[in-house]
Amino acid sequence: LGVKKKYRGQGIGTDLVKIFIGVMEEKNYPNMFIMTSQCNTGAKRLDQARGFQPKCLLHEVMRKGVSELLFMRPNRKLA
Repeated sequence: LGVKKKYRGQGIGTDLVKIFIGVMEEKNYPNMFIMTSQCNTGAKRLDQARGFQPKCLLHEVMRKGVSELLFMRPNRKLA
């Protein structure tokens, strides 16, 4: 997922993450994962505010020279 720069700060990213969580809970998946660029402080803050916790750092998965954080959130409906 991504939000173009000119549309950021309007709650679009938050809405997309909420929809993602809802679908994953509805399908009863035990865990959900989001990958966020290590340098993207806004996205990391959003992920953590929605209950995602960083699990590991992955190097050059999406783009050369860019590291990504893998975040995980358990399905709270199954807890």
